Amino acid sequence: MSHPKRRSRQPLIKGIRANMHTILLLVFERGLDQALVNTLVGVSRISGLIALLFAGYLVDRFGAKTVICAILVSAGIATAALWARSKAILIVAMFFQSLLIVSFFPAILTVAARIAPRNLHNLTVSFILTIGYGFGAGNLPLLLGWLGDHATFALGFLIYGVVLIASSALPFLIKLKHDVTSPHTLYHFKS
Repeated sequence: MSHPKRRSRQPLIKGIRANMHTILLLVFERGLDQALVNTLVGVSRISGLIALLFAGYLVDRFGAKTVICAILVSAGIATAALWARSKAILIVAMFFQSLLIVSFFPAILTVAARIAPRNLHNLTVSFILTIGYGFGAGNLPLLLGWLGDHATFALGFLIYGVVLIASSALPFLIKLKHDVTSPHTLYHFKS
C-alpha cells in the first residue's frame, strides 16, 4: 500500500505548473498552511513585475554577464534554502526564489541579442528560449518529481540550488559583440 502523502499528491504531480514542486515541498513536506503558501506564490508573482524592471536597470548599470552571475548565485542560495526546516527561512526563500528567477530574463535576452548578428536575433532568441524551456519546464520538474517520489522534494531543491550556484561562472565564458559595463557604453548615438 502506498504512503498516504504520496497518494494525496499524485494528482498534483500530474498537473505540473510553475512553482508546483515548491508548493508540494512547503505544504506536504514542511507542513506550511496551503492558504499561506498560495498567497506567497501570488504576491511573489505580482512582485515579479517590479523585479523585471529593476533587473533591466541592473543590466544597464552593471552589464548582462555580471547580473546573470549575481542572479544565479542569489537564486541558487534561495533555492537551496528550501532545504531548511525553519518556516521563516522557507517563506523568505520561496518568495525570493520566484523573484530572482523572473529577474533572469532581461539579462539573458540582452545577451541573446548580442551573441549573434542582427539578422539571426530571431533564431538566437528562439533557440535559447526553446532549450531553456525544455530544461526548465521539462527536465527539471521531472527530476524534482522523481526525487519527491523517491527521496524528498527538499533534496531536489538543494541539488538545483547547488547547480545554479555552480553555473554562475558560465556567463563569463560568453563572448559578446559589445560588452555593456556601464550606462555610458550602452547607447551610441552619432551626431
